[in-house]
Amino acid sequence: DSDSHIKNLFHSNSDDNLPDPFLRLTILRWLKMKYRERGPSNIRGFHKIESLIQYLISNGHEELNGERELQELISADCVLVESDQGISSKDDLIAISPGGVIHLELLRNISYLSAVSEDTLYRENQAAKAVASHLTGESGYLADSKQSHLIKSMTLIEYLLSYRDSHFFDLKHISKSNNLETESSLVRIQEFLKMKMDNDTELNKEQNLLTNYPEQSVHQVQIVSIQDYGFFVDIGLDASGLVHISQIPGPRSSALSNYEQGDWVNVEIISYNKQHRKFELKLIK
Repeated sequence: DSDSHIKNLFHSNSDDNLPDPFLRLTILRWLKMKYRERGPSNIRGFHKIESLIQYLISNGHEELNGERELQELISADCVLVESDQGISSKDDLIAISPGGVIHLELLRNISYLSAVSEDTLYRENQAAKAVASHLTGESGYLADSKQSHLIKSMTLIEYLLSYRDSHFFDLKHISKSNNLETESSLVRIQEFLKMKMDNDTELNKEQNLLTNYPEQSVHQVQIVSIQDYGFFVDIGLDASGLVHISQIPGPRSSALSNYEQGDWVNVEIISYNKQHRKFELKLIK
């Protein structure tokens, strides 16, 4: 975030009592909503900082943190200040800039969301580890693949929605009049990502495999290759798997001697190895 002209709209400060990854988005959304309204100086789009701060407070955000993030957005040319001298008081007028509008539009850009997911502060390990697994390739998809970008983006948005529900859960009762624009923005992004994921052939293929071949289910399969450590099998037309020698009944020294390529055997699904995109199997006598 600090090294780029493109800013992370979900940036938060780990030193805050409650890190708030929604401040920048809320500020820009409010200014965008007010873009066509005339402010105190009768200029469209320019409104008092004090009005923005009151809106932030009514939505559960801390005033000082809001002022800090507003200054960050001004420094990043996402927010305009009416005075050439910069901010001197809460009576100063501000408006969203073309850069700020572009940042809001980037929320429907998967590459942006994917990059932001790597630069966001997570307060739970599960989401952070999920993003990290795609950076290292442990997820089964190449780090720069479309599938990795989609999954990282969805991981980010689902985390943010969960975090908001956990720490801002009273807002629906406190500020109904404000329509919770930030939350609705996140939900719209989530719906957009879900549509993209539903239309992705590769992701659907994996999901269909997991649905058709659940753990502990038994299937008749054909051996296609025998190695020192076990044998590989075809499962249907679209899937393959490994029966490791440790999963073959009988003495390890002679476990493979009774099988040949082309044989049909019964196996039980143990799990799906996403990294190698193969099922791990156990031989059933």
